[in-house]
Amino acid sequence: MKRWKLKAILWHQGENDSADEAGARSYASRLEGIIRDLRADLGAGDIPFIAGELGRFLITHPRSDTPLAGVINEQLASL
Repeated sequence: MKRWKLKAILWHQGENDSADEAGARSYASRLEGIIRDLRADLGAGDIPFIAGELGRFLITHPRSDTPLAGVINEQLASL
């Protein structure tokens, strides 16, 4: 990144992980590893990591493939 400066990492992902209990309940711990690895790989130490939650419509009107969207959002909030 010779011409640009990385200011933050924006993350918006998690629907696939809301399909099963184990994936949803372990989301935060797995994401912590991704954050750590991204910062290390990019040489970006403590750069802000901004995580967007899953759409609330997935909680109020759950689909069969996203039954645990609320758990993912809880996991994101715990970070």
